[in-house]
Amino acid sequence: MSTPASTYTGRRLGEREFILFIAMISAVSALAIDTLLPAFSEMREAFNLPEDSTGLSLTITLFFVGSGVGNLVYGPMADALGRKRILIGSMVLYGLASLMATLSVSLGMLYVSRFIWGFAAAGPRTAAQAIVRDYYSGDAMARVMTLVMAVFFWAPVAGPPLGKGLVELGSWRYVMAFSVFTAVVIVAWSMRLEETLKPEHRRPLTFRSTMAGFRSVTTHPVTLGYTLATMFCAGPSSRSWPAPS
Repeated sequence: MSTPASTYTGRRLGEREFILFIAMISAVSALAIDTLLPAFSEMREAFNLPEDSTGLSLTITLFFVGSGVGNLVYGPMADALGRKRILIGSMVLYGLASLMATLSVSLGMLYVSRFIWGFAAAGPRTAAQAIVRDYYSGDAMARVMTLVMAVFFWAPVAGPPLGKGLVELGSWRYVMAFSVFTAVVIVAWSMRLEETLKPEHRRPLTFRSTMAGFRSVTTHPVTLGYTLATMFCAGPSSRSWPAPS
């Protein structure tokens, strides 16, 4: 196993299990989006929408908005309260939001649940990166994150076929309910993970401390450079622009 970044020895997961666990909690956002897409046709019928309606696309938009808000919240909380609490708490909220979506009887209820769902999904993603950083550094961290991302990239590939299979098996509600099952599995699996944030590294959950943390991140040239690169890489491709007349 790679040399840890600290003297932390409480992790009860082997390295392979650890990588699979981190990849899974990193992938919950992708699964919550990609599994839903094949269910849109049936959902339009269930909510009495025209076949060409784009109203359901708002479920994706609201999920991203919720996730964006969540990213601003979970980071400071994870630094103050610990990674494991944030991971379990956000996954419980993730499961409740997906259950709310499963039981939705109106578009309004579905929209609200998707926003909460997205907000919750930011928690495991934030915790995953923090946990890896707590335990590894340098080349070891780069290697582990590379392996995690190699597993993670299967989520967008497997999501649509999985969603289609769940729709064929039952209905669009099965797709939502699958995320409830995912949340239960991750919460149970999390019990094998000890807290990775050492007490001396915790930051107080205050406005001044949070702003200092944001300022430190946004002014660091390496972090800023990677953030801008990721933003442009994840932005719309040239194919999404209309061709010149």
